[in-house]
Amino acid sequence: MKKLVLAAAIGVLGGGVAFSSVLSSTAYAQTVTEQQTIQSQLVALAQAGDWAGFQSVVDIQVAAGKSNVLAAIADSLSSMGLALADTDDTAAVALELAALALVDNQSVSAVDTGLAARVGSNVGRVKAKVATRNPNGAAALTAAVNRNSSSTLVAAYTSGQSSGSIGGGTPGEPGSTVDSVTDGENPSQSGSPTGT
Repeated sequence: MKKLVLAAAIGVLGGGVAFSSVLSSTAYAQTVTEQQTIQSQLVALAQAGDWAGFQSVVDIQVAAGKSNVLAAIADSLSSMGLALADTDDTAAVALELAALALVDNQSVSAVDTGLAARVGSNVGRVKAKVATRNPNGAAALTAAVNRNSSSTLVAAYTSGQSSGSIGGGTPGEPGSTVDSVTDGENPSQSGSPTGT
């Protein structure tokens, strides 16, 4: 069920990419399809807690000159995480951890100077929403933010926490496929979302 929710969220929110009007409709469609394919891979890896695989996909895309696509994906994942925070806290945390891992890559964050602030704010809001229902997830978000070197992201995260509502929504179901990302995961382990 949770995979279906994420798949639906990717379909609804994942396609909203802003591109220059000079792109032909064919080039636009190819770029959107490419972004959705990469985004689906990254979501699946984040759900599985496979942060080494996640980082491998990121490294391949950066080497291929796709930092702009990864920046758009980070924005999309962060927005999806916020949208799911009231109904599926474990999926929301996984998506925010994935967005943080992307923003932590210098090549990705350099493409969009406002990305760190947007993601940081969304992560703070998600953390505030899930803190009582998913304390392990909230702790993982805090640890990932603390490892990020962007003062802009940290400031936006702090501000976002005060604008997010605490509690609300229904608790996530235990044993979901995303639980491996948040419950029992040691964010300081090698291979964690933003660990280096």
